[in-house]
Amino acid sequence: MLDDMLIERTAWTDRLLHQRPLIAVLSIAAAALLALYLFNLQSTAKPTAIELTRGEASVAFYGDRLLLPGICVGVRWQVDGIREVYLNDVGVVGSGTRESCIPDAPKLTVVFGDGVREEYTLDVAHLSDDPAVALVLAACVVLVGIGALLLLGAPGLIVVLTVALFAPLLRWYANTGGDYITHQFFAQQALETGQWSALPPHFVYHGFILGVSALTGIDLENASFWVVLVAQIATALGVFVLLRLIVRREGDGLRAQVIDALLTVGLLIVASLAIANPWFPVASRPLLAPPNTYHSPTMVFSRAFSVWLFVAFMAALRREDRAGGRWLASLVVIALLTVVGTLSKPNYTLALAPVCALLIAYGIWRRQSIARLALLAGVIVPAALVLIGQYAFLYGPGAQSTVYGQQASITLAPLALTETYHLPAWWLPVEIALSALFPAAVYLLFPESRRDLSFNMAWLAFGVAVATSLLFVEMPRATDANLTWGNQATLLIAFAVAAGWWLRAARRIDWRWLLAAGILAAHLLAGLTWTLHP
Repeated sequence: MLDDMLIERTAWTDRLLHQRPLIAVLSIAAAALLALYLFNLQSTAKPTAIELTRGEASVAFYGDRLLLPGICVGVRWQVDGIREVYLNDVGVVGSGTRESCIPDAPKLTVVFGDGVREEYTLDVAHLSDDPAVALVLAACVVLVGIGALLLLGAPGLIVVLTVALFAPLLRWYANTGGDYITHQFFAQQALETGQWSALPPHFVYHGFILGVSALTGIDLENASFWVVLVAQIATALGVFVLLRLIVRREGDGLRAQVIDALLTVGLLIVASLAIANPWFPVASRPLLAPPNTYHSPTMVFSRAFSVWLFVAFMAALRREDRAGGRWLASLVVIALLTVVGTLSKPNYTLALAPVCALLIAYGIWRRQSIARLALLAGVIVPAALVLIGQYAFLYGPGAQSTVYGQQASITLAPLALTETYHLPAWWLPVEIALSALFPAAVYLLFPESRRDLSFNMAWLAFGVAVATSLLFVEMPRATDANLTWGNQATLLIAFAVAAGWWLRAARRIDWRWLLAAGILAAHLLAGLTWTLHP
Protein backbone atom coordinates (compact mmCIF):
# COMPACT_ATOMS: atom_id res chain seq x y z
CA MET A 1 0.00 0.00 0.00
CA LEU A 2 2.88 2.32 0.79
CA ASP A 3 4.30 1.69 -2.67
CA ASP A 4 0.95 2.58 -4.21
CA MET A 5 0.88 5.85 -2.23
CA LEU A 6 4.38 6.73 -3.36
CA ILE A 7 3.51 5.98 -6.97
CA GLU A 8 0.36 8.08 -6.70
CA ARG A 9 2.30 10.96 -5.10
CA THR A 10 4.97 10.81 -7.81
CA ALA A 11 2.33 10.85 -10.54
CA TRP A 12 0.64 13.87 -8.91
CA THR A 13 3.98 15.67 -8.66
CA ASP A 14 4.74 14.95 -12.30
CA ARG A 15 1.37 16.33 -13.36
CA LEU A 16 1.98 19.42 -11.26
CA LEU A 17 5.41 20.05 -12.77
CA HIS A 18 3.97 19.72 -16.27
CA GLN A 19 1.67 22.63 -15.41
CA ARG A 20 4.50 24.99 -14.48
CA PRO A 21 3.69 27.67 -17.10
CA LEU A 22 0.01 27.74 -16.14
CA ILE A 23 0.74 27.91 -12.41
CA ALA A 24 3.33 30.63 -12.99
CA VAL A 25 0.91 32.74 -15.04
CA LEU A 26 -1.82 32.33 -12.44
CA SER A 27 0.58 33.32 -9.64
CA ILE A 28 1.74 36.43 -11.45
CA ALA A 29 -1.83 37.36 -12.39
CA ALA A 30 -2.89 37.07 -8.74
CA ALA A 31 0.08 39.20 -7.71
CA ALA A 32 -0.92 41.80 -10.32
CA LEU A 33 -4.43 41.99 -8.87
CA LEU A 34 -3.04 42.49 -5.38
CA ALA A 35 -0.66 45.14 -6.73
CA LEU A 36 -3.60 47.00 -8.28
CA TYR A 37 -5.34 46.90 -4.91
CA LEU A 38 -2.24 48.34 -3.22
CA PHE A 39 -1.88 51.01 -5.89
CA ASN A 40 -5.49 52.03 -5.39
CA LEU A 41 -4.97 52.05 -1.63
CA GLN A 42 -1.96 54.32 -2.05
CA SER A 43 -3.65 56.72 -4.48
CA THR A 44 -6.84 57.07 -2.44
CA ALA A 45 -5.21 57.30 0.99
CA LYS A 46 -5.96 60.58 2.71
CA PRO A 47 -2.75 62.63 2.95
CA THR A 48 -1.50 63.84 6.29
CA ALA A 49 -2.08 67.52 6.69
CA ILE A 50 -1.28 70.47 8.93
CA GLU A 51 -3.46 73.54 8.41
CA LEU A 52 -3.49 76.54 10.73
CA THR A 53 -3.75 80.30 10.90
CA ARG A 54 -1.92 82.67 13.19
CA GLY A 55 -3.17 86.20 12.92
CA GLU A 56 -2.93 87.17 9.27
CA ALA A 57 -0.52 84.31 8.52
CA SER A 58 -1.57 80.87 7.31
CA VAL A 59 0.31 77.60 7.00
CA ALA A 60 -0.72 74.52 5.02
CA PHE A 61 1.58 71.48 4.91
CA TYR A 62 0.62 68.16 3.28
CA GLY A 63 2.36 64.81 2.90
CA ASP A 64 1.50 61.62 1.04
CA ARG A 65 0.84 58.40 2.86
CA LEU A 66 3.62 55.92 2.16
CA LEU A 67 3.06 52.33 1.09
CA LEU A 68 6.57 51.09 1.87
CA PRO A 69 9.29 52.32 4.22
CA GLY A 70 12.43 53.71 2.65
CA ILE A 71 10.86 55.78 -0.14
CA CYS A 72 10.61 59.52 -0.57
CA VAL A 73 7.59 61.43 0.72
CA GLY A 74 5.75 63.75 -1.63
CA VAL A 75 5.10 67.00 0.27
CA ARG A 76 3.25 70.20 -0.60
CA TRP A 77 3.17 73.48 1.25
CA GLN A 78 1.46 76.88 1.00
CA VAL A 79 2.30 79.66 3.46
CA ASP A 80 1.15 83.30 3.48
CA GLY A 81 2.00 86.29 5.64
CA ILE A 82 5.29 84.87 6.92
CA ARG A 83 8.89 86.07 6.87
CA GLU A 84 10.83 82.85 6.14
CA VAL A 85 10.04 79.20 5.41
CA TYR A 86 12.31 76.13 5.41
CA LEU A 87 11.68 72.55 4.32
CA ASN A 88 13.91 70.15 6.25
CA ASP A 89 16.07 73.16 7.25
CA VAL A 90 16.56 74.24 3.62
CA GLY A 91 15.12 77.60 2.57
CA VAL A 92 12.22 77.41 0.09
CA VAL A 93 9.67 79.75 -1.45
CA GLY A 94 6.18 80.24 -0.02
CA SER A 95 4.54 77.42 -1.95
CA GLY A 96 5.69 74.35 -3.81
CA THR A 97 5.83 70.59 -4.20
CA ARG A 98 8.86 68.44 -3.52
CA GLU A 99 10.03 64.99 -2.51
CA SER A 100 11.38 64.70 1.02
CA CYS A 101 14.03 61.99 1.04
CA ILE A 102 15.37 62.17 4.58
CA PRO A 103 14.93 59.31 7.07
CA ASP A 104 13.01 61.52 9.49
CA ALA A 105 9.50 62.87 8.98
CA PRO A 106 9.27 65.97 6.74
CA LYS A 107 9.58 69.20 8.70
CA LEU A 108 8.42 72.70 7.75
CA THR A 109 9.98 75.56 9.71
CA VAL A 110 8.18 78.91 9.56
CA VAL A 111 9.37 82.31 10.83
CA PHE A 112 6.34 84.57 11.28
CA GLY A 113 6.32 88.31 10.81
CA ASP A 114 6.85 88.95 14.52
CA GLY A 115 9.98 86.77 14.54
CA VAL A 116 8.39 83.75 16.21
CA ARG A 117 9.82 80.52 14.83
CA GLU A 118 7.67 77.39 14.69
CA GLU A 119 8.34 73.85 13.42
CA TYR A 120 5.67 71.56 11.97
CA THR A 121 6.37 67.86 11.44
CA LEU A 122 4.14 65.60 9.35
CA ASP A 123 3.01 62.22 10.57
CA VAL A 124 3.92 60.06 7.57
CA ALA A 125 2.81 56.67 8.81
CA HIS A 126 3.44 53.85 6.38
CA LEU A 127 0.44 52.00 5.04
CA SER A 128 2.49 48.82 5.48
CA ASP A 129 2.29 49.35 9.24
CA ASP A 130 -1.26 47.98 8.92
CA PRO A 131 -0.96 44.18 9.35
CA ALA A 132 -3.50 43.57 6.59
CA VAL A 133 -1.55 45.70 4.11
CA ALA A 134 1.72 44.06 5.17
CA LEU A 135 0.12 40.66 4.56
CA VAL A 136 -0.96 41.71 1.07
CA LEU A 137 2.55 42.97 0.31
CA ALA A 138 4.05 39.68 1.50
CA ALA A 139 1.54 37.75 -0.60
CA CYS A 140 2.58 39.78 -3.66
CA VAL A 141 6.21 38.88 -3.12
CA VAL A 142 5.40 35.19 -2.59
CA LEU A 143 3.21 34.97 -5.69
CA VAL A 144 5.71 36.77 -7.92
CA GLY A 145 8.47 34.60 -6.47
CA ILE A 146 6.54 31.42 -7.29
CA GLY A 147 5.92 32.60 -10.84
CA ALA A 148 9.55 33.60 -11.33
CA LEU A 149 10.75 30.27 -9.90
CA LEU A 150 8.52 28.20 -12.18
CA LEU A 151 9.35 30.21 -15.29
CA LEU A 152 13.02 31.09 -14.76
CA GLY A 153 14.22 28.76 -12.02
CA ALA A 154 16.42 29.84 -9.13
CA PRO A 155 17.70 33.03 -10.90
CA GLY A 156 14.14 34.33 -11.21
CA LEU A 157 13.43 33.74 -7.52
CA ILE A 158 16.76 35.35 -6.61
CA VAL A 159 15.86 38.53 -8.50
CA VAL A 160 12.46 38.75 -6.77
CA LEU A 161 13.89 38.17 -3.28
CA THR A 162 16.76 40.59 -3.87
CA VAL A 163 14.42 43.37 -4.91
CA ALA A 164 11.98 42.66 -2.06
CA LEU A 165 14.69 42.63 0.63
CA PHE A 166 17.21 45.16 -0.57
CA ALA A 167 15.21 47.80 -2.46
CA PRO A 168 13.87 49.40 0.78
CA LEU A 169 17.33 49.19 2.37
CA LEU A 170 19.13 50.76 -0.60
CA ARG A 171 16.38 53.37 -0.95
CA TRP A 172 16.94 54.30 2.68
CA TYR A 173 20.68 54.67 2.19
CA ALA A 174 20.26 56.65 -1.03
CA ASN A 175 17.86 59.02 0.75
CA THR A 176 19.90 59.54 3.91
CA GLY A 177 23.04 60.86 2.27
CA GLY A 178 26.35 59.78 3.80
CA ASP A 179 28.61 58.21 1.20
CA TYR A 180 25.80 58.37 -1.34
CA ILE A 181 25.50 62.14 -1.22
CA THR A 182 29.29 62.48 -1.32
CA HIS A 183 29.54 60.57 -4.57
CA GLN A 184 26.50 62.34 -5.99
CA PHE A 185 28.32 65.59 -5.26
CA PHE A 186 31.36 64.39 -7.20
CA ALA A 187 29.15 63.49 -10.16
CA GLN A 188 27.27 66.81 -9.99
CA GLN A 189 30.52 68.77 -9.87
CA ALA A 190 31.83 66.94 -12.93
CA LEU A 191 28.57 67.55 -14.78
CA GLU A 192 28.39 71.25 -13.96
CA THR A 193 32.06 72.11 -14.51
CA GLY A 194 32.79 69.68 -17.33
CA GLN A 195 36.01 68.79 -15.48
CA TRP A 196 36.33 65.06 -14.94
CA SER A 197 39.08 65.70 -12.42
CA ALA A 198 36.20 66.30 -9.98
CA LEU A 199 35.58 62.54 -10.03
CA PRO A 200 37.58 60.02 -8.02
CA PRO A 201 39.73 57.56 -10.00
CA HIS A 202 37.06 54.86 -9.55
CA PHE A 203 34.54 56.73 -11.68
CA VAL A 204 32.43 54.01 -13.34
CA TYR A 205 29.65 54.31 -10.75
CA HIS A 206 29.50 58.06 -11.26
CA GLY A 207 29.36 57.60 -15.01
CA PHE A 208 26.43 55.21 -14.61
CA ILE A 209 24.34 57.54 -12.42
CA LEU A 210 25.05 60.46 -14.75
CA GLY A 211 24.02 58.33 -17.72
CA VAL A 212 20.83 57.06 -16.07
CA SER A 213 19.94 60.60 -15.02
CA ALA A 214 20.49 61.93 -18.55
CA LEU A 215 18.50 59.13 -20.20
CA THR A 216 15.54 59.11 -17.82
CA GLY A 217 15.39 62.68 -16.53
CA ILE A 218 15.45 61.60 -12.87
CA ASP A 219 17.79 63.30 -10.41
CA LEU A 220 21.11 61.83 -9.30
CA GLU A 221 19.71 60.66 -5.98
CA ASN A 222 17.09 58.47 -7.63
CA ALA A 223 19.55 57.41 -10.33
CA SER A 224 21.98 56.21 -7.66
CA PHE A 225 19.26 54.04 -6.12
CA TRP A 226 18.46 52.30 -9.40
CA VAL A 227 22.11 51.78 -10.25
CA VAL A 228 22.97 50.15 -6.91
CA LEU A 229 19.80 48.06 -6.99
CA VAL A 230 20.72 46.63 -10.39
CA ALA A 231 24.26 46.07 -9.14
CA GLN A 232 22.90 44.19 -6.12
CA ILE A 233 20.87 41.94 -8.41
CA ALA A 234 23.98 41.29 -10.52
CA THR A 235 25.94 40.44 -7.37
CA ALA A 236 23.25 38.00 -6.25
CA LEU A 237 23.25 36.24 -9.61
CA GLY A 238 27.06 36.07 -9.54
CA VAL A 239 27.01 34.49 -6.08
CA PHE A 240 24.47 31.94 -7.36
CA VAL A 241 26.65 31.01 -10.33
CA LEU A 242 29.65 30.66 -7.98
CA LEU A 243 27.64 28.36 -5.73
CA ARG A 244 26.68 26.18 -8.68
CA LEU A 245 30.29 26.14 -9.85
CA ILE A 246 31.33 24.72 -6.48
CA VAL A 247 28.41 22.38 -5.75
CA ARG A 248 28.25 20.64 -9.15
CA ARG A 249 24.95 19.11 -8.17
CA GLU A 250 23.32 16.51 -10.39
CA GLY A 251 19.69 17.33 -11.13
CA ASP A 252 17.93 20.64 -10.74
CA GLY A 253 14.62 20.06 -8.97
CA LEU A 254 12.43 22.78 -7.52
CA ARG A 255 13.56 22.01 -3.98
CA ALA A 256 17.22 22.41 -4.91
CA GLN A 257 16.47 25.64 -6.78
CA VAL A 258 14.64 27.12 -3.78
CA ILE A 259 17.52 26.17 -1.47
CA ASP A 260 20.06 27.72 -3.84
CA ALA A 261 18.02 30.92 -4.08
CA LEU A 262 17.50 31.29 -0.34
CA LEU A 263 21.15 30.58 0.40
CA THR A 264 22.29 33.07 -2.26
CA VAL A 265 20.20 35.90 -0.84
CA GLY A 266 21.20 34.93 2.68
CA LEU A 267 24.87 35.32 1.78
CA LEU A 268 24.17 38.97 0.91
CA ILE A 269 22.78 39.50 4.41
CA VAL A 270 25.37 37.72 6.59
CA ALA A 271 27.38 39.96 8.87
CA SER A 272 30.32 39.69 11.22
CA LEU A 273 29.73 37.98 14.55
CA ALA A 274 31.61 40.91 16.07
CA ILE A 275 28.40 42.93 15.78
CA ALA A 276 27.13 44.09 19.18
CA ASN A 277 29.68 41.88 20.93
CA PRO A 278 29.01 42.26 24.67
CA TRP A 279 32.68 41.79 25.52
CA PHE A 280 33.86 44.64 23.35
CA PRO A 281 31.36 47.47 22.66
CA VAL A 282 33.53 49.07 19.95
CA ALA A 283 32.78 46.01 17.83
CA SER A 284 29.30 47.38 17.19
CA ARG A 285 31.04 49.14 14.30
CA PRO A 286 33.04 46.40 12.54
CA LEU A 287 36.11 47.89 10.93
CA LEU A 288 38.13 45.24 9.17
CA ALA A 289 36.04 42.49 7.68
CA PRO A 290 32.26 42.69 7.55
CA PRO A 291 31.23 40.62 4.50
CA ASN A 292 28.33 42.97 3.67
CA THR A 293 27.89 46.71 4.03
CA TYR A 294 25.54 48.96 2.10
CA HIS A 295 26.34 52.54 3.11
CA SER A 296 28.86 52.95 0.27
CA PRO A 297 27.34 53.04 -3.24
CA THR A 298 30.67 52.40 -4.93
CA MET A 299 31.17 49.29 -2.79
CA VAL A 300 27.71 47.91 -3.63
CA PHE A 301 28.31 48.73 -7.30
CA SER A 302 31.83 47.30 -7.58
CA ARG A 303 31.05 44.10 -5.68
CA ALA A 304 29.14 42.79 -8.71
CA PHE A 305 32.29 43.03 -10.84
CA SER A 306 34.37 41.39 -8.10
CA VAL A 307 32.09 38.35 -7.84
CA TRP A 308 31.74 37.89 -11.60
CA LEU A 309 35.49 38.32 -12.09
CA PHE A 310 36.11 35.52 -9.61
CA VAL A 311 33.54 33.32 -11.35
CA ALA A 312 35.06 33.89 -14.81
CA PHE A 313 38.56 33.53 -13.40
CA MET A 314 37.88 30.19 -11.70
CA ALA A 315 36.04 28.83 -14.75
CA ALA A 316 39.08 29.66 -16.89
CA LEU A 317 41.50 28.06 -14.42
CA ARG A 318 39.45 24.88 -14.53
CA ARG A 319 39.78 24.93 -18.33
CA GLU A 320 36.03 24.62 -18.73
CA ASP A 321 35.93 27.40 -21.31
CA ARG A 322 38.99 26.12 -23.17
CA ALA A 323 37.36 22.71 -23.52
CA GLY A 324 34.45 24.39 -25.27
CA GLY A 325 36.64 26.37 -27.64
CA ARG A 326 35.85 29.66 -25.94
CA TRP A 327 39.24 30.34 -24.39
CA LEU A 328 39.87 33.67 -26.16
CA ALA A 329 36.40 34.95 -25.32
CA SER A 330 36.93 33.93 -21.69
CA LEU A 331 40.24 35.78 -21.60
CA VAL A 332 38.63 38.94 -23.00
CA VAL A 333 35.81 38.75 -20.45
CA ILE A 334 38.28 38.37 -17.57
CA ALA A 335 40.34 41.32 -18.78
CA LEU A 336 37.24 43.51 -19.20
CA LEU A 337 35.93 42.60 -15.74
CA THR A 338 39.35 43.37 -14.30
CA VAL A 339 39.51 46.79 -15.94
CA VAL A 340 35.93 47.85 -15.24
CA GLY A 341 36.01 46.40 -11.73
CA THR A 342 39.21 48.28 -10.92
CA LEU A 343 37.73 51.50 -12.30
CA SER A 344 34.68 50.88 -10.10
CA LYS A 345 36.74 50.35 -6.93
CA PRO A 346 40.32 49.10 -6.99
CA ASN A 347 40.42 47.25 -3.67
CA TYR A 348 39.49 43.78 -4.91
CA THR A 349 41.99 43.95 -7.76
CA LEU A 350 44.67 45.03 -5.28
CA ALA A 351 44.06 41.75 -3.48
CA LEU A 352 43.59 39.45 -6.48
CA ALA A 353 46.54 40.54 -8.64
CA PRO A 354 49.24 39.52 -6.09
CA VAL A 355 47.49 36.17 -5.63
CA CYS A 356 47.63 35.58 -9.39
CA ALA A 357 51.36 36.31 -9.33
CA LEU A 358 51.80 33.83 -6.47
CA LEU A 359 49.87 31.21 -8.40
CA ILE A 360 52.10 31.63 -11.45
CA ALA A 361 55.20 31.28 -9.27
CA TYR A 362 53.72 28.20 -7.57
CA GLY A 363 52.94 26.60 -10.93
CA ILE A 364 56.49 27.19 -12.16
CA TRP A 365 57.96 25.80 -8.94
CA ARG A 366 55.79 22.68 -8.95
CA ARG A 367 55.98 22.37 -12.75
CA GLN A 368 52.21 22.33 -12.97
CA SER A 369 50.15 23.37 -15.96
CA ILE A 370 48.28 26.50 -14.89
CA ALA A 371 46.40 28.90 -17.14
CA ARG A 372 49.19 31.49 -17.01
CA LEU A 373 47.75 33.48 -19.89
CA ALA A 374 44.49 34.02 -17.98
CA LEU A 375 46.45 35.04 -14.89
CA LEU A 376 48.87 37.33 -16.69
CA ALA A 377 46.90 38.84 -19.56
CA GLY A 378 43.49 38.60 -17.89
CA VAL A 379 44.30 40.02 -14.46
CA ILE A 380 47.87 41.05 -13.70
CA VAL A 381 48.70 43.23 -16.72
CA PRO A 382 45.37 45.10 -17.06
CA ALA A 383 45.17 45.52 -13.29
CA ALA A 384 48.70 46.94 -13.11
CA LEU A 385 48.05 49.42 -15.94
CA VAL A 386 44.81 50.70 -14.43
CA LEU A 387 46.16 50.84 -10.87
CA ILE A 388 49.23 52.80 -11.98
CA GLY A 389 46.99 55.27 -13.80
CA GLN A 390 44.69 55.62 -10.78
CA TYR A 391 47.63 56.13 -8.45
CA ALA A 392 49.12 58.84 -10.65
CA PHE A 393 45.73 60.55 -11.00
CA LEU A 394 45.03 60.68 -7.25
CA TYR A 395 48.41 60.53 -5.52
CA GLY A 396 51.13 61.33 -8.06
CA PRO A 397 53.32 64.47 -7.95
CA GLY A 398 51.25 66.09 -10.68
CA ALA A 399 47.94 64.62 -9.48
CA GLN A 400 45.00 65.93 -11.49
CA SER A 401 42.28 64.85 -9.08
CA THR A 402 40.49 67.56 -7.10
CA VAL A 403 38.66 65.09 -4.85
CA TYR A 404 40.76 65.79 -1.76
CA GLY A 405 41.68 69.39 -2.56
CA GLN A 406 45.23 68.70 -1.38
CA GLN A 407 48.08 66.28 -1.96
CA ALA A 408 47.03 62.78 -0.96
CA SER A 409 49.15 59.69 -0.45
CA ILE A 410 49.22 56.06 0.63
CA THR A 411 51.56 55.66 3.57
CA LEU A 412 53.14 52.59 5.11
CA ALA A 413 51.84 52.77 8.67
CA PRO A 414 51.41 49.35 10.29
CA LEU A 415 48.37 49.11 12.57
CA ALA A 416 47.61 52.82 12.16
CA LEU A 417 43.91 51.96 12.15
CA THR A 418 44.15 50.83 15.76
CA GLU A 419 45.28 54.32 16.73
CA THR A 420 42.82 56.08 14.43
CA TYR A 421 39.82 54.19 15.83
CA HIS A 422 41.23 53.74 19.34
CA LEU A 423 41.17 49.96 19.05
CA PRO A 424 43.53 47.71 21.03
CA ALA A 425 45.75 45.69 18.70
CA TRP A 426 44.58 42.41 20.25
CA TRP A 427 41.05 43.06 18.99
CA LEU A 428 42.01 42.92 15.29
CA PRO A 429 42.55 39.14 15.05
CA VAL A 430 39.43 38.59 17.17
CA GLU A 431 37.35 40.66 14.77
CA ILE A 432 38.80 38.90 11.74
CA ALA A 433 38.06 35.49 13.27
CA LEU A 434 34.49 36.44 14.19
CA SER A 435 33.92 37.87 10.71
CA ALA A 436 35.25 34.83 8.83
CA LEU A 437 34.10 32.11 11.23
CA PHE A 438 31.82 30.28 8.76
CA PRO A 439 34.36 30.01 5.90
CA ALA A 440 37.02 29.00 8.44
CA ALA A 441 34.74 26.34 9.94
CA VAL A 442 33.97 24.82 6.52
CA TYR A 443 37.65 24.88 5.58
CA LEU A 444 38.65 23.09 8.79
CA LEU A 445 35.72 20.67 9.11
CA PHE A 446 35.72 19.35 5.52
CA PRO A 447 39.24 18.31 4.49
CA GLU A 448 38.33 17.94 0.80
CA SER A 449 37.55 21.67 0.64
CA ARG A 450 41.18 22.46 1.50
CA ARG A 451 42.25 20.98 -1.82
CA ASP A 452 39.91 23.24 -3.80
CA LEU A 453 41.76 25.86 -5.84
CA SER A 454 38.87 28.36 -5.63
CA PHE A 455 38.71 28.13 -1.84
CA ASN A 456 42.46 28.59 -1.47
CA MET A 457 42.42 31.50 -3.93
CA ALA A 458 39.59 33.12 -1.94
CA TRP A 459 41.55 32.74 1.31
CA LEU A 460 44.74 34.13 -0.20
CA ALA A 461 42.91 37.16 -1.60
CA PHE A 462 41.29 37.77 1.78
CA GLY A 463 44.68 37.53 3.48
CA VAL A 464 46.26 40.02 1.06
CA ALA A 465 43.34 42.42 1.53
CA VAL A 466 43.56 42.29 5.33
CA ALA A 467 47.34 42.71 5.26
CA THR A 468 46.99 45.74 2.98
CA SER A 469 44.43 47.36 5.27
CA LEU A 470 46.62 46.80 8.33
CA LEU A 471 49.93 47.88 6.82
CA PHE A 472 48.91 50.93 4.78
CA VAL A 473 46.73 53.95 5.32
CA GLU A 474 45.43 56.63 2.98
CA MET A 475 46.20 60.21 3.89
CA PRO A 476 44.79 62.75 4.61
CA ARG A 477 41.56 60.83 5.34
CA ALA A 478 42.82 58.00 7.50
CA THR A 479 39.48 57.76 9.31
CA ASP A 480 37.71 56.83 6.06
CA ALA A 481 39.56 53.48 6.15
CA ASN A 482 39.39 53.29 2.36
CA LEU A 483 41.88 50.44 2.19
CA THR A 484 39.57 48.11 4.12
CA TRP A 485 37.04 47.73 1.29
CA GLY A 486 39.01 44.81 -0.14
CA ASN A 487 38.36 42.85 3.05
CA GLN A 488 34.65 42.92 2.42
CA ALA A 489 34.75 41.93 -1.26
CA THR A 490 37.15 39.04 -0.67
CA LEU A 491 35.29 37.81 2.43
CA LEU A 492 31.95 37.73 0.61
CA ILE A 493 33.53 35.52 -2.05
CA ALA A 494 35.02 33.28 0.66
CA PHE A 495 31.54 32.96 2.20
CA ALA A 496 30.08 31.98 -1.19
CA VAL A 497 32.74 29.33 -1.83
CA ALA A 498 32.35 27.97 1.70
CA ALA A 499 28.57 27.82 1.27
CA GLY A 500 29.08 25.81 -1.91
CA TRP A 501 31.19 23.27 -0.08
CA TRP A 502 28.68 23.18 2.77
CA LEU A 503 25.95 22.35 0.25
CA ARG A 504 28.12 19.61 -1.26
CA ALA A 505 28.56 18.11 2.20
CA ALA A 506 24.77 17.95 2.65
CA ARG A 507 24.80 14.57 0.89
CA ARG A 508 25.82 13.21 4.29
CA ILE A 509 24.54 15.30 7.17
CA ASP A 510 26.58 14.78 10.34
CA TRP A 511 27.77 16.82 13.29
CA ARG A 512 30.27 18.73 11.15
CA TRP A 513 27.58 19.83 8.72
CA LEU A 514 25.25 20.83 11.55
CA LEU A 515 27.99 22.80 13.32
CA ALA A 516 28.75 24.74 10.13
CA ALA A 517 25.02 25.30 9.64
CA GLY A 518 24.74 26.76 13.13
CA ILE A 519 27.62 29.15 12.52
CA LEU A 520 26.10 30.24 9.21
CA ALA A 521 22.77 30.82 10.97
CA ALA A 522 24.56 33.00 13.55
CA HIS A 523 26.10 35.10 10.75
CA LEU A 524 22.68 35.42 9.16
CA LEU A 525 21.09 36.50 12.44
CA ALA A 526 23.82 39.11 12.89
CA GLY A 527 23.06 40.40 9.40
CA LEU A 528 19.33 40.58 10.02
CA THR A 529 19.91 42.67 13.13
CA TRP A 530 22.49 44.97 11.53
CA THR A 531 22.70 44.85 7.74
CA LEU A 532 18.93 45.15 7.20
CA HIS A 533 18.46 47.57 10.10
CA PRO A 534 20.98 50.37 9.47
